[in-house]
Amino acid sequence: MRKIFASLAVASFVFAAGVGAAQADGPNPVKYRQGVFQAVAWNFGPLVGMVKGKMDFNADMVKANAENLVALGKMMPGGFMAKGADKGEKTSAKAAIWEDMDGFKAAYQKYVDAAANLAATGAESKESLGKAVAQLGASCKACHKDYKEN
Repeated sequence: MRKIFASLAVASFVFAAGVGAAQADGPNPVKYRQGVFQAVAWNFGPLVGMVKGKMDFNADMVKANAENLVALGKMMPGGFMAKGADKGEKTSAKAAIWEDMDGFKAAYQKYVDAAANLAATGAESKESLGKAVAQLGASCKACHKDYKEN
């Protein structure tokens, strides 16, 4: 468990240093948010696998991945609120994000709340994990419906 947290801390430092360097040359909020969402998928996927019975329930992994999802949730807004986030490269983000920032922030907050619930309750049992994963998945789906191109 300590190795996981140490690895996460090192990765976070390297990532932050890289983001800082990128911002010095000009930020790329699209690549930033795509990286964050890739990390979300990396951490959420095994939890879904446990719920579906494709992986054995592992409370330690649930705790670690859930805590990562909470941390990643705190990182998400930067990729949407940075200068130029609504312009530039091809992206699947809808213009509705910037046209309805209050609605987007409310949808994002549902993710944050669901990730916190997953971290608090998910490791108790496979059943509690199932409920928490369903809640987090629903928050993702709702946000994608309104703010992401298919």
